[in-house]
Amino acid sequence: MAFAVKNHVLHLDDKPVAQKPTPNVGGVLKPSLLIMHYTAAQSAKGAISWLCNPNAKASAHLVVDLDGAATQLAPFNRVAWHAGKSVWKRRSNCNAFSIGIELTNAGPLTKLANGKFADAYGNRANMLSALGRPAEALSSFERAIELNPNAAVIDGAPLNAADITQSVSDALAAGKVPNVVYVYRDPIEAFSANRTVPINSFAESYVDSQQAVKALLENQALQKEGLRVTLLDNSRGLGNAIPMTPETFNAVPRRSIRRKGSGKCGD
Repeated sequence: MAFAVKNHVLHLDDKPVAQKPTPNVGGVLKPSLLIMHYTAAQSAKGAISWLCNPNAKASAHLVVDLDGAATQLAPFNRVAWHAGKSVWKRRSNCNAFSIGIELTNAGPLTKLANGKFADAYGNRANMLSALGRPAEALSSFERAIELNPNAAVIDGAPLNAADITQSVSDALAAGKVPNVVYVYRDPIEAFSANRTVPINSFAESYVDSQQAVKALLENQALQKEGLRVTLLDNSRGLGNAIPMTPETFNAVPRRSIRRKGSGKCGD
């Protein structure tokens, strides 16, 4: 995958990215500055539609969706209207010498009384919009938040039973209700997802986190005080996470992970 600019148009692998010309452009541009914005919208489609509306009196050169797909609204040699009244290093009117790129992101969210979140316009916001990730890539986390609002997600994190139990106790002492979500994923598959730590360290932390959650499930005293534990199975492929019962969680094999030439670690 390679990006290149040809004749003021962005190309990906020698093909132009999606083009949606906006009427909101000015004169000739010789850019010397790149300005990144967030759209304050929850979809690229909505942002593109607005930036192509003459009534908006606003535009940008590119809109980048949550999955990284780029749509070009104006060629890089035409002024776009994205910077407003602006100054950069004593140069005013940044539109006249900058390229504007809009990243799809809901922006700052407001927490509502029901535990959900709303964007700047009062619309209910998908939490993933704030993370800048496509919904299908983090569906397990979205499900976790829906099932257990305000939860702390433990996804194979390097925690041990003592540390997580202490964290739960601290939350209770502070008058908070601790909500814990554990997202299970096959350890070998998880390790292959761009992990840079040594495999031995990863395997140990993976087993530690499972043992920590097991200790929470068995701690009836904390549960009586309000501890909530939600288990999710994210081993069924992208977008297919489902709730997991404690019985199913306890039956999950603690698989050994082997490193080539150096034996096994974890169990």
